[in-house]
Amino acid sequence: MNIFLILSILSILLQVIGWVILYFHTIRTNKLSKKNEITIKYLSDAWSSLEKGSNRRDKKYNIDIEVAIGQIQLFGTERQIELAQKLAFELSSNGECSTLELLNLLRDDLRKELMLKKSLRGIKFLRFT
Repeated sequence: MNIFLILSILSILLQVIGWVILYFHTIRTNKLSKKNEITIKYLSDAWSSLEKGSNRRDKKYNIDIEVAIGQIQLFGTERQIELAQKLAFELSSNGECSTLELLNLLRDDLRKELMLKKSLRGIKFLRFT
């Protein structure tokens, strides 16, 4: 058999294998990218809802806090889930709780995921009466 024919077949075979590997790598990368995008969106929404409901005297934001706790329990890290459950327990037991630790953790994790600099400032709530 001709050596050039064998080399041509090997070259074509290697190209096809490369395409297959690249195809599956692209699928995996797209899947991870979409997962990160969804997680960031829901945790960002949860942060906004928690911040909106924090340091309020009235109960009109309780639904927002409930939704945020649910989103964190679905998409959050172990530590975020732990703090969300602690917050839910305190809120149901005492009628009030501090969201500051969970908000700071969410903010830090979201900023890290979005490749933003870590904020060195604490959270300040602006509330009009």
